Amino acid sequence: MAEGSVQTVSARVVQRLEPAAPSSRDLYIDRLRSVMTVFVILHHTAITYGAPGGWYYNELRPSGSLSSLLLTLFVATNQAYFMGFFFLLAGYFTPGSLERKGYKRFLADRFLRLGLPLLGYILLLNPLTVAIITAYQGKGFWPTFAHYWNHAIIAPGPCGSHRPS
Repeated sequence: MAEGSVQTVSARVVQRLEPAAPSSRDLYIDRLRSVMTVFVILHHTAITYGAPGGWYYNELRPSGSLSSLLLTLFVATNQAYFMGFFFLLAGYFTPGSLERKGYKRFLADRFLRLGLPLLGYILLLNPLTVAIITAYQGKGFWPTFAHYWNHAIIAPGPCGSHRPS
């Protein structure tokens, strides 16, 4: 082997052993998304335990109690900004992603990341969740699940859940 080729091979080995360049991700954005996701979880937990709002299950109904009023204040304040903030972040990063990927790959990626989970939710997760709740209420699991499928009910979220009477 020639001396020049040995240096080239050793240079490649050194390049592989060097740590990768730091990512260009903005960590504060990731942290902000994490905090906002925690707010979404707390928001729905508050609805479950006494604040008004559409959700699958309510342990306590809204009332005039202090705890219910505080939860209502939290939900009202939180709802005023958290979804809009997620859309703001998504819109902020869309042009760069679109430029990097092109229209076809961008749309395919969005369908995989958003469309397929939404279809899974509409076709399976939402009917199962509503059926579990109605079974808990003593109305039966399978009749509710069959009702969703037989009537082709599409509920894109818990606020739009149609529960059979």
